[in-house]
Amino acid sequence: MASNKTTIVVESGLAAAYNSAPQSKQKAARKAMQLALLSASDENSQHGKRKNTFKTRQKLPKLMAVRLSKKESELLTRINCGLKSEKQNRYLELRDKRESETLSENEEAELSQIVEELEDIWADRLQALISLARLRKTTPRQLMDQFQIQSASNGN
Repeated sequence: MASNKTTIVVESGLAAAYNSAPQSKQKAARKAMQLALLSASDENSQHGKRKNTFKTRQKLPKLMAVRLSKKESELLTRINCGLKSEKQNRYLELRDKRESETLSENEEAELSQIVEELEDIWADRLQALISLARLRKTTPRQLMDQFQIQSASNGN
């Protein structure tokens, strides 16, 4: 049996956000992309371009379909943005060294710079979360529950 594969080309910023996301978020993103492709194939089938949509739909797990506007997608990208994995690992390493009191002056300066970057990321994330909640006429907490957005502490 042949498998149906589709390649999706995305902008570099979105690809970086995807690649730095935890595997659970990546899995959810893949499911969302499957839904988007399925939705597109449904639209094509209405125009006579595709006949086997029903079979494709049966193979996918049942998921809640969520259609997002361009603005909502942009806000979710900002909400899910974080440190690149290398910088996140370095942050955790430096934080551990600080806790064990083995941090050099240079490392302390590096940690301070990463903390400032994290603060900027979290401020932007919060602003985007509030904007998306207003756009969807809900609270930030309800929005986080709806989209399974995790709050993190200490840059984790």
